[in-house]
This record gives sequence, C-alpha cells and structure tokens, in this order.
Amino acid sequence: MNEDFVPFELAVKLKEKGFKEQCIAYYWEKINEHTPSFLVEDNMPEDGLNILDLLSNHNRAEWSPFIDAPTISQVLKWLREEKNIFIVIAANPTLSTKDKIAYYYQVYSNSNGVTSDYYESEECYTQWEDCAIDSIKYVLDNLI
Repeated sequence: MNEDFVPFELAVKLKEKGFKEQCIAYYWEKINEHTPSFLVEDNMPEDGLNILDLLSNHNRAEWSPFIDAPTISQVLKWLREEKNIFIVIAANPTLSTKDKIAYYYQVYSNSNGVTSDYYESEECYTQWEDCAIDSIKYVLDNLI
C-alpha cells in the first residue's frame, strides 16, 4: 500500500509548493531523527498525546512535525484542479511486450483552453507508480 503514497522527499517538496489538501496519512519528522515515520489513523501512539488533533490542525501551523503524505492520485487531482497542469500516463505500444508494459508520461498545462508547456518523457518505466512519481517531480521542478 505504501506505493500509493508519494515518498517523503516529494511530500516535503509538495508542502513547499503549497499542497495543503487533507490527507489520510502523514510523515512525522521526529526531533534529531532524519527517518520519517509513516502514520495512519489506525497506528497512533497511546501516550496520551492527541495526535489526531495535531494532524487535523498541522496545515495551519507555522511549523509542524507532520508532513502530508498524499496519494499519487490525490496529487494528480490537485495539479489538475488547482494548477491547471495535466499529467497523462500511458503505455508505449512500441516498447511494451506481451508480458511487460512500458509507461511514459506527458505533461501539459491548460490556460483558457490553450495547451502550453507540453513535455513528454524520454524514459520509459516498467511501473506505473514510478512513472507517476517522476512526472510529479518534473512538474514541481519545472512548472511550479
């Protein structure tokens, strides 16, 4: 199931670029620890700390130890609806075989019905999720 969520480094970049959607999962940067913990509602500590309240309010805080862990599809939707950036992930029929699909991505933005900033990946991927993650990275590095 973890492959459905963006990796920690990408979650940090999304936060920097203004992603503030409500998520069902979060990364938790502990003090003096560089490895994030992945938290979901069913896996909360029982130390009396009301983590659910912290999670629900962390986006409004100036600083929070929690970073949203959105799903890939949630980020793709945010890019479409908030940024007018569209990512298409498709199979490359010339490089796909009977046993293995080769994926590539296309990125474009749409402003007033006019397509601009078109880009097509040169690399092909054997996993849809890897293709989607790289397409999101491209958008954050080049278009936002």
